[in-house]
Amino acid sequence: MKKSIRLRACALTPALSLAVAASVQAQPMEINPVVVSATRLAQPLSQVLSSASVITRQEIEKSQATSLADLIQREVGVEFGRNGGPGSVTSFFLRGQDSKNLVMLIDGVRAQTDGIGSLTLTDFPLAQIERIEILRGNVAALYGESAVGGVIQVITRQGKGQPSAYGAVTAGSRGTQGVSAGYGGAAGDYSYDLNFSKSVSGGFSSMNPNQSARVNPDRDAYVVESVAGKLEKKVSADLSIGLRFSSIQAESNYDDKS
Repeated sequence: MKKSIRLRACALTPALSLAVAASVQAQPMEINPVVVSATRLAQPLSQVLSSASVITRQEIEKSQATSLADLIQREVGVEFGRNGGPGSVTSFFLRGQDSKNLVMLIDGVRAQTDGIGSLTLTDFPLAQIERIEILRGNVAALYGESAVGGVIQVITRQGKGQPSAYGAVTAGSRGTQGVSAGYGGAAGDYSYDLNFSKSVSGGFSSMNPNQSARVNPDRDAYVVESVAGKLEKKVSADLSIGLRFSSIQAESNYDDKS
């Protein structure tokens, strides 16, 4: 039996992928980035007392990771579990705590949880990410009881500098292909960014047909498309107003166990 589900998620592609990134303008590297997750106030990372780390856009591109889970698993104190290939359930664990003892923020907005408290959005298209802030340890006083293990904050791309285009193409095993493109920058008091990405994986059969005659031997494919945009106007040194949107749509196929 073959089923199809629709969900708001992002693609997971096999680790054996080759990423070719194209950037029209090189971005300067941040030596001492500013973080907001540790105290909810902007401050240099070198002055943060809590155990925190930042993954910049430059590091994301150099890593050639194909998913958020594959990217942050390299950080200290971070583990994840995945129950299959692309489109399968993924859970994050900080400092040995349960997956429900973790808060994930997207541009400061808390990600949804399911009925047992686990995150429903634990993957995010890397093409949309500007940087990731990982805060380890109990910060429940700031973020609520779910933040016993820590906080992962994903900050989407922000237009800055001379307007320029960017993009990437990926290819790998099992029919894995991906493409992303975007354009962003700043002009006066306005900043903007618009990006699109699509990933496809031919997948593999989740059940072995040699073990059961009733097994469907087809490949369980996965496809995801995402589009995001952001427009902001700087009113003062401490205030900005703007509009942003993000849409992620994925289709995952799997076999019934019956």
